Amino acid sequence: MRIQILTLPSVVVGENVEEPFALIVDQCGPVTVPASNDAEIWQRFKQDCGARAILVTDETVEIVDPYLQHVADADHFDDPDALGKNLEERERLLKRVRENAGFGSVS
Repeated sequence: MRIQILTLPSVVVGENVEEPFALIVDQCGPVTVPASNDAEIWQRFKQDCGARAILVTDETVEIVDPYLQHVADADHFDDPDALGKNLEERERLLKRVRENAGFGSVS
């Protein structure tokens, strides 16, 4: 089983910027119709993490990183810090997910 983060488009309202995300739980083994208590557990996990959505499947899901092309093309632009900015953003999001999931403060 893997848990991946799918970043969703940022939501800007005035000066507030929200960076929503979805959780992708793949390679779970054979998943038939989940029991109602299993569905409740996944929904609680989604809410605790602050995710907008959750997908649980036995299939393998490869998430396409929307920043990957920008990072790959960074040499063609005058932005040598593109890679560092994207990595910092991903680390910040992962830290928030871990803290919201009850893992405590993560340094």
